Amino acid sequence: MKNILARSLLFSVGLSAFAFGDEASIERLPDMLAKIQYVAKLTEACPDNYQSEYFNWRKLNRIDDIESAVNVLSVNDAQLQVRLTEIARDAAAEVKLHSADYCAHLGQVLGNPDFMPFVAFNELSQKLLEEIPQEALTSERERADSQPINPELIKQDIAQVEAVMFNRRTLRVAGKSTAVDAPELLFKNGDLCTDMQALVFRGGVAKHKAKNPSKWTRWRTNNGEREWLNGEKWQKFVSNKALPPLDEGYRLESDLRFQQETDGGAFLITNVIRYQFFSDGKFIRQLDSYPTHDDAISSSVSFYYPEDEGRYEIHGYLLTLHFDSGETVYKTLVRDKNAPSPTWLDGNEYVK
Repeated sequence: MKNILARSLLFSVGLSAFAFGDEASIERLPDMLAKIQYVAKLTEACPDNYQSEYFNWRKLNRIDDIESAVNVLSVNDAQLQVRLTEIARDAAAEVKLHSADYCAHLGQVLGNPDFMPFVAFNELSQKLLEEIPQEALTSERERADSQPINPELIKQDIAQVEAVMFNRRTLRVAGKSTAVDAPELLFKNGDLCTDMQALVFRGGVAKHKAKNPSKWTRWRTNNGEREWLNGEKWQKFVSNKALPPLDEGYRLESDLRFQQETDGGAFLITNVIRYQFFSDGKFIRQLDSYPTHDDAISSSVSFYYPEDEGRYEIHGYLLTLHFDSGETVYKTLVRDKNAPSPTWLDGNEYVK
């Protein structure tokens, strides 16, 4: 089955992995994958806008499952791997045609049914996921997620950080544009990363830069002031203040809350993450989701999850959460010791 699917994906003529109509023909798979890659590359080109919409688009269209299925097919097929690389390269080239309006175009594409696999390629998507054994899909997802985050590598990357400074970014959340002052990583080699999560990325900072080049640029010191490269123009940071790493063993002793709206389709959903940190090294995390506006349709769609507890450690810009369940989570941490609210976890602003 895998070999037949792979050859079909390579546009072989006269072979069909599936015995059903034209709409679900495996020959349409390259077109579907090209659209998935196009949206992904367009999102990379517009890293500060439509992130929640892109997340929901992936979830609604089961993009993770589709990508896992294709990975299963390509494991032992070098030709197919080459074809997938070509599809990604062509999508990146196509995206560059919209360099003047990446974000506006992304907003249009995310709402376009032609770019929704479970709408434009409904039978094909479902048949693809049905034909790949569920255990193979599960194994592939587990493989992708199982690459361990190395805390020693995180500490090595943190040692290369010159400073954390703030820049004003425009984020688009649930269809609205919001200006926020967000922390950014300035490395000793002159690199600048707008994504604080680069420090806790699987594979480290180097892999993050390779996979997310649009989130990287350069910085310099000019007449005693730090500047960052915006396209071809050097600009000043929104603030000259740099926040240093926290001392190892530092205690937060805070009740912190982060709130964000996401597009739930029929209505907006408010997601709330709350952390309570204690001086003895313990923490409690609570997650809530509920409709932003209460009405007859949305009133029954609220989710309140059980509290999670554990212990935390701090090493510079690294916050390590050891949950009582056995899970360990790594987050970046930025805080002014003289003004503990707000505090930034993974670049998101938490307030008391």
